[in-house]
Amino acid sequence: MRSAILLVIVAIVAILGFLGVNAEPLPSPLAEPNPHAKAAPLSPAAMASLAG
Repeated sequence: MRSAILLVIVAIVAILGFLGVNAEPLPSPLAEPNPHAKAAPLSPAAMASLAG
């Protein structure tokens, strides 16, 4: 029983450590949009579906 609890604690620490090492900061929702990004052109089928 004691070894099972220890195993769970070790697993939690390993998972949290893995996530902490690989965590990337999320982009701010208030960040400016990329001025160099280009919108993908819509295909005629997509235009027709938008038109209804």
